Amino acid sequence: MTALIAGLAAPVLAQPVADRLDEADRVLPSVIREERVVMPTSERAADPVSPGLTGGNPWDHTAGPPARLPEGTFLLDRPGRLIQAPADRTVFVPDIDARLPGEGPMLALPNAALDRLETSTAGASPPVRVSGEVFVYNGRRYLMVSSFAVGPAPSPPTEAPPEKPTDEGDEQDTEPTVESLTEDPEVRGLLEELEAEAPTPARIERGTPPPPGATETGPGQTAPAPDGTPVFRRRGRLTRSTDGAWLFVFDNDTDDRLASAALTLMPCRLLERIELEAQTRGDSAEVALSGRVYVHRGRAYLLPTMMTRVRVADIVPMR
Repeated sequence: MTALIAGLAAPVLAQPVADRLDEADRVLPSVIREERVVMPTSERAADPVSPGLTGGNPWDHTAGPPARLPEGTFLLDRPGRLIQAPADRTVFVPDIDARLPGEGPMLALPNAALDRLETSTAGASPPVRVSGEVFVYNGRRYLMVSSFAVGPAPSPPTEAPPEKPTDEGDEQDTEPTVESLTEDPEVRGLLEELEAEAPTPARIERGTPPPPGATETGPGQTAPAPDGTPVFRRRGRLTRSTDGAWLFVFDNDTDDRLASAALTLMPCRLLERIELEAQTRGDSAEVALSGRVYVHRGRAYLLPTMMTRVRVADIVPMR
């Protein structure tokens, strides 16, 4: 059998390579291909998408100011100063020379770190360096301070210290004051907005008090939970405080201290969705929130991180 197969294959292998290729072309079906030559274009048909602070434009694009910092941006060791704003709020103003693209004055969110920072500065405006996360609510930027240091940044060591001018006519380096910081158009515009939003007696009278059984925390009171306490899918309802802020009142189906407190919701992108939910569904807007509790000057706040709708159960009691 092996000898038979070898005898049949010998004539095929003995054929020249060119003859075998010609025979393969005759046996195999021919495919007609029309190749089209594509010449390179002289101009790009489209620019690639470049997401970032400049909205897809090159960094040297000067058509307008860069976009503001998005929510979730973490600032590390940013130099700046603090300004006391209307309604007893604090504004962090980054140094102009060290600002990032799109960085500007930001309202400091209340927490224990801000409490310690305000105590360290004692109402003055010394240079500070803060780290924290940026949040956005209705186009306004907020800064959640996580760590800070009071004083200017340490300068790198040099071989010889610079000589200080001794003549009275020489120019001396002057530190920026609150008046000089408010000359910044962005700072002045933010302070004017906060001044217009400051609560008046008429606005306070129109406020809605917390529901019965829930007390609003405030100065001089003990917070229902320490700063940084996590909250996971707690059910409750939304209401307004006397100064117009949104409050979250927990369902009193548990015996913890949070069930008897109304926490102020902190501004962020998620609060915009929560606010729309409350305005759409009204008093029946029962939601489940997850987040973290923060405490500032004895008042408790809740930074929401996740919201879940709670469906109304159509239960008819038996008679």
